[in-house]
Amino acid sequence: MLIDLRRCVLCHACTAGCVAEQKSPPGISYRPVYEEEMGVFPAVKRRFTPMIPKASFIK
Repeated sequence: MLIDLRRCVLCHACTAGCVAEQKSPPGISYRPVYEEEMGVFPAVKRRFTPMIPKASFIK
C-alpha cells in the first residue's frame, strides 16, 4: 500500500482498509498510525505518521 503523506487528512482510512483486507481480529492492526505531539503549549502541533511494519517473513 502506498500513501502520499502530503495528502494525508488524518482519517485512518489506511488502517481501516488494512484491517478489512487482512481480516484482522478486533484490536489488531498491521498498519498503525503513530501520533506525536510536538512543542509546548500554546504552540503544540500533532503529527500523524502511518507506519509500515516489517513483514514477518523478512529476516
